[in-house]
Amino acid sequence: MRDRGLLLGLSLLMAACGGEAERGSLAVGGAASSVGGAPSSAGGVAASRGGESTETGGDFTELTSTFDTAQPLQNVGLWMGLGEELPIGEPPAAYDGTALHLVGDSGTGLDVFFHTPLPVERIAREVKFSAYSSQAMALTVGIAGAEPTYFSDHAADTPWPERAFGVGAKWRSFSFSLDGLSPAPPHEEMFGAVHLVVQPGVHYDFWIDDFTLVSR
Repeated sequence: MRDRGLLLGLSLLMAACGGEAERGSLAVGGAASSVGGAPSSAGGVAASRGGESTETGGDFTELTSTFDTAQPLQNVGLWMGLGEELPIGEPPAAYDGTALHLVGDSGTGLDVFFHTPLPVERIAREVKFSAYSSQAMALTVGIAGAEPTYFSDHAADTPWPERAFGVGAKWRSFSFSLDGLSPAPPHEEMFGAVHLVVQPGVHYDFWIDDFTLVSR
């Protein structure tokens, strides 16, 4: 399952980045970057945002999942653990169109993640997102590899760099700096992921929108 998921993620990510690049060739600081769009003649990238192509004039400044589409592939990343189509819909509290809707009873805990072709902290300096829940809840954001191993790693005393956020009945914006992460994220050199985690035994019903990686 692990290899299949990683290969699927890599193949989709490679397709988004032109399809012919070698593994791990996302050039964040180079002149031939292709991030969710065509290479820029000026050494920048044409980054896809909510279905639109935005020329950055350099390397990308930020890449945002606006969840206007149910496709798991969003810009340079792939949402995993959510099926072949993302569960998106219109949130009960108006925000900005459709959003990612996560609902359930986490008997064993929820761990879904945004899979990137390089460790997240190498390509981004910050994660930003907006969230809403009709009932107050805690949402943990963790940085690690592209596997749903949050709970097994913690049981094995392998901590992650993470932050807990209080989500409630009003849309709020949150951010998580990736500078100087401690402890070091547990992941393979070629992959990374931002995990959305809900602890076991919690009924959750929350919405995520404008999930953004801010470039280094």
